[in-house]
Parts: sequence; C-alpha cells; structure tokens
Amino acid sequence: MGTAPTRGSQRDSNLFRWVALLVLPVVFAGFARSFYLRPLIRHTQLILLLQVHGTLMTTWVVLFAVQTLLIAGRRADLHRVLGLLGVVLAILITIVGFATLQYSIVSHHGIKPFSPEFFEAFVAFDGISLSLFAVFVAMAIVLRRYSDRHKRFMLLATLNLLPPAVGRAVALLTHQHVELVTLGFMLLALAAIISVDYARNRRLHPVFLWGGAAMAADYVATFYFQTQA
Repeated sequence: MGTAPTRGSQRDSNLFRWVALLVLPVVFAGFARSFYLRPLIRHTQLILLLQVHGTLMTTWVVLFAVQTLLIAGRRADLHRVLGLLGVVLAILITIVGFATLQYSIVSHHGIKPFSPEFFEAFVAFDGISLSLFAVFVAMAIVLRRYSDRHKRFMLLATLNLLPPAVGRAVALLTHQHVELVTLGFMLLALAAIISVDYARNRRLHPVFLWGGAAMAADYVATFYFQTQA
C-alpha cells in the first residue's frame, strides 16, 4: 500500500503474492463464526465498535492482496491510488484496534484501565502485534520509494494482524494447547517467509532481520502472558 516504489528491485516476487493470497483464507477461517458467518450461526449482534474493527481488518487484508497483484500486473498507477486508501486505513485500524483492545480488557475481564494487570492483558491480547503493525506501516510509507524495503515492511505489518485469526482457527480444531500451537504456527510462518526470501536473494534482508526479530519476540511475549492469565 502506500505509494508505488520507484527504486530498488522491480522483479516480480511469487513470495509476496502467495503470502497475500494465503492470508485471506486464514483470516476467514479464524473469524467465520464470530464475524463473517455470525448472522447464520448466532442470534446476537456485535457492538458497533467490533463491527467496525472487523470491517477495517478485512478491508486491509483484501487491499494488501489487491496491491500485490497490481504490482505483479505492472499497474503501479492503480497501486499508487489505492495506496492513499491504505494509509488512511492503517490509521483507522490502529485507532480502532486499540479502542477494541481496551474495551475487551475492561468489559470482558473487569480489569481497570492502565493498571499493571491491564498492561499484561494488553500484551496477551496481541497489543504489541498491533503496535508493530503501526510501526511497520509507518516505515513502509517513509521508505515507499525503496521497493525492497517498502514491500517487506507491508508484508510484516499484515502478518502481525494474523495471530488472533490463527488462534481462533486453532481453537476450532482443538481446545488443547491453543496458545502453544498458535505460537508455533506464527514462528514457522515467519521463518518460512524469511527463509524463502533469503534463498531467492542470497542474503538476509535487514527489514526481515530486525523486523522478524521484533515479531518473534512479540509472539513469545504474547504467549507468555497468555499462559499467565
């Protein structure tokens, strides 16, 4: 998203297209019962905040897939136009995401805002992942003229939105060790993406090095506080 890159490598990358397209079914599987198919399964409606949150998240993963396909199809002009939407969308996702986190922690768990328990729950509920999403998108926008950095920051940003969906998808299959399986899946997915990129380019890109390290630390911290709850 952001402005189409004008520097750096312009080679088409199957890796980014495949990741973008695989994210869609993962998100759908994770939130099918609680969001996408909710009217068919449950009689209660989500509050407006959660409806907006789900809609924004869905729009982002769809837009991410569309943007990768546009670049692959050499439609940088449309990529730039939709990139402006991506900037606005990322801001809204961050604001609404933090509001949703606070609502869930306070309303569903009875934890006082900004107490020590609140910050522990913030980490357990993927608050750091949301924070990293905002940081990675901001870096992608700043470095939008450098395609190699821009697209990797956008990929990592999108990957940071996946843990809640993965956790819910895992919970549909088993109620045992859900947090551990989710942690393993996310770490393996991250390692696979970085490994494929390394094999393709014969070097470990700095964005994947430092961004990947931050994400791995986030996943481990999230797992730790989830198991302490």
